[in-house]
Amino acid sequence: MLVISFICFLILAIVIISFFFKNADIFSPSRVFIAIWAFAIGLADLKFSRFQHPWSSYGWMTLLISIASFLLGSFAVYVSYYKKKLLSVQEIRVIISNSKLDKKKFFLLILLLFSAYIISYTVVILIVGFVPLLSNHPSELRTQMDVFGFGLIVHSSTSIMYFVLLYLLLIKQDYSKKIILTIIFLITFATYFALLQRYDLIFWLIISLVFYYYFRKINFKTVLFFSVGLTSIIYAIQNIRMSKYFTGYIYIFSKMKFSPKYAVFTEPYMYVVMNLENFTKAVTKVMNYTYGYYTFNFVLSLSGLKHWIKDYANLNDTPFLNSGYNTYTMFWDFYRDFGLLGLTIISFGLGFLVSTQYYNFRINPTIHSLSLYAICVFLILFSFFINPIGQLHFFFNTCLIFIFTLIASQRNNRANYESTN
Repeated sequence: MLVISFICFLILAIVIISFFFKNADIFSPSRVFIAIWAFAIGLADLKFSRFQHPWSSYGWMTLLISIASFLLGSFAVYVSYYKKKLLSVQEIRVIISNSKLDKKKFFLLILLLFSAYIISYTVVILIVGFVPLLSNHPSELRTQMDVFGFGLIVHSSTSIMYFVLLYLLLIKQDYSKKIILTIIFLITFATYFALLQRYDLIFWLIISLVFYYYFRKINFKTVLFFSVGLTSIIYAIQNIRMSKYFTGYIYIFSKMKFSPKYAVFTEPYMYVVMNLENFTKAVTKVMNYTYGYYTFNFVLSLSGLKHWIKDYANLNDTPFLNSGYNTYTMFWDFYRDFGLLGLTIISFGLGFLVSTQYYNFRINPTIHSLSLYAICVFLILFSFFINPIGQLHFFFNTCLIFIFTLIASQRNNRANYESTN
């Protein structure tokens, strides 16, 4: 095994062991961030694909600066909260499990959002004229479902399913409404699955797992459920997309070096390592910067300037590729927009903001603060893959979760907990 891979997997093992320490919080930002990046770099250094290349010194430096800047931002917050009393995970679970939602208001909000989703979904299908799952060419047609405005509302599937989960877990009794919401959940999941888009379904699954972790102690069955659910979503959609190809297509396409009998590991391996490969290669070739176009892409999408600027400046969203894998890690957008200085500052700021949200949640846990931190965990987990911040539908779902949980939550914070103990 290569030295770098050994070191990274050793770090990963240490982080995993730390999960079992007394009062350890599995989803603390630095712990999650170090684990995901140790895993990604360790895999990438194995070089199991011929698409992979030796990283230049500048590529290594840029990647390590990105990681170190995020961790430094997180550490700066840790220092400022060092002497403050944080609630343990067990105490947080007591508070969250006893939190109150305005069930009437929350139920109406879910119905309203679901109605908007169904109307938008129907409009999109009528305009494009097909459902990818039921078409003869699902892999190609799934990318043609974007209808401005209505297409964005369709992405609210993440929020709808998350809100239904909150209602089912936090509202006592009220079985008739729970049956209605369960039906809404199944309809939302089935209709969005038919679009063959994995991102929003995985987004929902991860924030739901984080919420459940702070709501109730997770046992083996829960871990198994979420693991099987995540794996099933990824592979079910991928198999439908690739149904017209023979079994070893991805293995051959990816130019793997290991034996074909291990071909089943090709897709997960390549989806992790090629992001780092593309990043370390691309940073050495950037000649001009785009000054916020990609980092804050959601702002341009809302303003309607996105496509105009792209056409005017002749921007290529996926430059310097040597394969069909076209993602670069979260840090690529920061570097492409502002160079090394911007990459350092934005990564530091992101680590600072995520950790601030985490410690605010640890001091005064509410459904609102927990939901926002769950989104932060998703951001960290996918930092090796893409930059969710720049995506309009991520921003849209974040706003929905922020507003809905703020409106529906009733005051039941740390002060209330301490007054009863």
